[in-house]
This record gives sequence, C-alpha cells and structure tokens, in this order.
Amino acid sequence: MPLRYVLDENVRGLLWRAIERYNRRTGYPINAVRVGDLTELPRGTRDRDLLMWAERENSIIISLDVNTMPRHLHDHLESGHHSPGLFLLVGRMNLFALLEFLSLAAYASDPEEWRDRVEFVNC
Repeated sequence: MPLRYVLDENVRGLLWRAIERYNRRTGYPINAVRVGDLTELPRGTRDRDLLMWAERENSIIISLDVNTMPRHLHDHLESGHHSPGLFLLVGRMNLFALLEFLSLAAYASDPEEWRDRVEFVNC
C-alpha cells in the first residue's frame, strides 16, 4: 500500500494544484489530503492536533514549518506517540522533482524508513 500524505496549511495551495495535475497524468498517484479539507482537520488545526491525526490516519505530514513542527514532533514522540513521518520542505522547490520524490517515496520505500523522523526535502 502506498504512503499517504497530509499537506499542512502552509503548503495547501500550489503544491495541491501540482499534485492534482500530476495525478491526472500518472499511474502512480500521490495520495494526499489537505488541512482544511476534512471536518476533523479544519484550517487552523494546531500542530499537536495535526500530529495526532496523522498518527491515527497513518499519513506523513508535508510542511514548510521548520521553526515549530520539529519541536512539536519531538514532544509528540516523547509523550509515547509515533509518527508516520514529517517531510519538511526547504530551499527553492522544483515542483516536478518534489512530485517525483513524493511518488517514489510512496510506492518504492518502506514506511518504516520514515517512521518517527523528520526528513528535510530539498528538491
């Protein structure tokens, strides 16, 4: 089963539209939802609540929040919880390379590779 992703509020625009276009053209679609799209995950969801939702739904968080999200993940793990993973986007992004990375990670990696860790993604 491919990895699933949840887009933090700070990446829900441009990246979401790119994912939609990518999914129409590929046999390896990226399974993603956005903060703000689901009743149980409304806009304004706190990082701690997003981490709990992602753990429950087994979805890797994709975010730009390099300032606070790693600390919240650390606290989440310290309290005995787990995380499917956190992909923090850094640097200038090449959307095509990012989409290829997300698809490759989803279909060709073991979920345990990402569990309980932060991956800084610079595509």
